[in-house]
Amino acid sequence: MKVTRLEWRLLEDIAYSDHSSDGQGMVAWVEEHNFSLSMRQVRALMTTLAAKGVIGVSPPEYDFPAWIQVMPDYQRRIVHRDFGEGSMERWAGYTYINIEVV
Repeated sequence: MKVTRLEWRLLEDIAYSDHSSDGQGMVAWVEEHNFSLSMRQVRALMTTLAAKGVIGVSPPEYDFPAWIQVMPDYQRRIVHRDFGEGSMERWAGYTYINIEVV
């Protein structure tokens, strides 16, 4: 799947969210502190990535914000590999697959 640089930046933010390190895949609450972009940009990019089928978005409910998850076709669990300190793979335990940044 081809994604823009801004879409990739949102995907990186998802990978580095606190919940992506929980072992459940690349996921994030839609809260301002989880993103390096403005919430206006985040909402727009969520729409385009969801339309491409790269992410799924659950609406806010029960006083919790919306939830983003990267779809299984676009991430893979990394097992027994050591990537550099601070790398996305080391942080999340997952890596992106089937994505090309254009």
